[in-house]
Amino acid sequence: MADKNETSEEKKYLNRRESEKEEKTSAEEGEIDRVEEKEETQEKIVDYKALSEKYLDSWKRCQADFENYKKDEARRQEEFARFMKVNFILQILPVLDNFEASLAHVPEEKKENGWVEGIIHIKRQIEDVLKNNGIEEMVVKVGDKFNPEIHEAVTGEGEKVKKILQKGYQLNGKIIRAAKVEVE
Repeated sequence: MADKNETSEEKKYLNRRESEKEEKTSAEEGEIDRVEEKEETQEKIVDYKALSEKYLDSWKRCQADFENYKKDEARRQEEFARFMKVNFILQILPVLDNFEASLAHVPEEKKENGWVEGIIHIKRQIEDVLKNNGIEEMVVKVGDKFNPEIHEAVTGEGEKVKKILQKGYQLNGKIIRAAKVEVE
């Protein structure tokens, strides 16, 4: 019977050892699993960080593109306003020319007439509006040397201005209408 007890005790001992080994193995496996989970988590963090940096860069590019768009649009609006201003002025200048032509034909004895003074006043108002918008009359005199940059020769040949047929104007230093002249 002693043999049976010994083997039974041995079996219990061996079972306990086996159980301890399994617990140890299971604890080691659990530790390995935790390490693997930690490594996977670290990899995910790195991936998410890279993804967030990619999205941030994309957002920054989008923001810069939008800022550039706003600047481009402001330039386009400014350019359009300049075009409209020039277009409007080019339509007003013939009206001013007609005022000047009609005033040139007023007889001397009627220049003091209230009606003529009213026409002169309207002409001055138009000139003031043009001046306030950056329009200046180009100074051209009879006898000036012909300059194709500011003069348009309508008749004649030569190098001197003989007669001024139509005044020239510039907007902020840029010629918008050359002076029409007769040359000799």
